[in-house]
Amino acid sequence: MAYLSQKKPAWLVLEDGRVFEGEAFGAPVEAVGRLVFNTACVGYQQLLTDPDSLGQMVIEAFPCAGNYGVNEEGDESAHAAASGLIVREWCEAPSNFRCTGTLDRYMQEKGIAGLCGIDTRALVRSVRDGGELGCLITPEKPDVPAAIEKMRAFSATNRIKEFTIDKKETVSTAEAAHSATLFDFGCKRSFLASLQAAGFSLAVLPFSELGKVKPEGPVILSGGPEEPGFFDGQLPALAALYRAGNPIFAVGLSHLLLARALGGELAELRHGHRGSNIPATDQAQGRTLITTQNHRFYVKKAAEGEIALVHAADGSCEGIRYPNALSVQFIPAYERGNMNTGGLFREFQKLL
Repeated sequence: MAYLSQKKPAWLVLEDGRVFEGEAFGAPVEAVGRLVFNTACVGYQQLLTDPDSLGQMVIEAFPCAGNYGVNEEGDESAHAAASGLIVREWCEAPSNFRCTGTLDRYMQEKGIAGLCGIDTRALVRSVRDGGELGCLITPEKPDVPAAIEKMRAFSATNRIKEFTIDKKETVSTAEAAHSATLFDFGCKRSFLASLQAAGFSLAVLPFSELGKVKPEGPVILSGGPEEPGFFDGQLPALAALYRAGNPIFAVGLSHLLLARALGGELAELRHGHRGSNIPATDQAQGRTLITTQNHRFYVKKAAEGEIALVHAADGSCEGIRYPNALSVQFIPAYERGNMNTGGLFREFQKLL
């Protein structure tokens, strides 16, 4: 059989005191994080290395993980971002033409804790109904009060700069039709690839360069770890950049930062939008985009611009159109697979 029982026990402790006993896989380490769930059926390798996942303990809503293994091109960054992965079962014998290793071995190498063999459906429902909360995975029988103290003291902000560059880089393509400056808050590799496919040649700068350099042309603001408060120092520079009239394309975290910089307000969802099948309706065009998302904050009130895209289920803001900018809560992909978000790149190009 492809699914083999693991013999080493592991425990999941929640911030409200509940304890679940399961079986360990991945790295045999203690890990602390924020308990979230993701509804995607595939993409676990990308999820574990997505800067947006920093500090998360991810429950896979899909009952099986690892069946197609991992590959050398699947990482979204150079480091593990998620603290751990919780699955109903994982596959020890993957099968895929691109497969170069197993999920278990990959998580061991990346230092990511894993827990399997528990009722993930019940756990997802608990987070859905009660909200996200702190948690801890441990290979040792836990001391619950001590574990809760660790959760309350946990912060991932000290790791944010691991996912951003510290000096200028250039990303070019032979068929570039446009040049732009990208400020890196923790950009996913796949988003850079989409920008190249859309015909952009990029000068990539650290987010700390905002306000120190004055781009002459279009500007792209990347996504990144969802810690908006960490970037408060960049808000005045973002506002000044917008007032200067540069065409701006902001995605993910930067969508939140731009709205805040211009006087908008953020709010927090009870549980985040996390998955590769999140519907965002464009109210002006009357069509719904199927998007990949990984966030819990959203723009509650936009002081400038017009809320243009909304979540099809809960009505929360998914995108804002400004006179010289376009911002979306999710990370769009340029004509890849079945995703239909490529039009956003073309819409930005019309602003240039």
